Parts: sequence; C-alpha cells; structure tokens
Amino acid sequence: DATDGEIEIIDIKFKDDVLEYEYLTPPSQSKLNGKKSEGASSTMKTWLKVDGDSFKGALSSGEASEFDFSVTGQRVSK
Repeated sequence: DATDGEIEIIDIKFKDDVLEYEYLTPPSQSKLNGKKSEGASSTMKTWLKVDGDSFKGALSSGEASEFDFSVTGQRVSK
C-alpha cells in the first residue's frame, strides 16, 4: 500500500471460492495511536469469499485478537 509498500505473503490457499492468506504485519498495522501495540501479532490472516470480481471476508490480527476486521473489495482492471 501507499504507507508500507509491498507486504510479504507467507502462506496462501484458494479452495471452494475462499482465498486465505497470511502475511507479515506491516509496521503501520502493528501500531495503535502511533505506538507499537503490546501483544501485537507478527502476522495477519485473511479469509475472503470470492464471487466473480468481488470478495468479502474477515481479517484477523492474530490468535490473541479480540475481534476481526470486515474486508470487502472488487477487482480493478487496468
């Protein structure tokens, strides 16, 4: 992204129209209010249901996370 550049994917799977991937947590996502979060996970994991050019799912910031983030998006053609 514009803040951290490319993310490093460490695991990726696609089965039954679900895209699952795990990546190393970028610096900007490991901070809360500009400070490194205690207990911040070193990885993030997402599960996305793919439907044509759209996807919808969740992003988790680790096993100790108290909540997940909702993710939606659409493929952009160049």
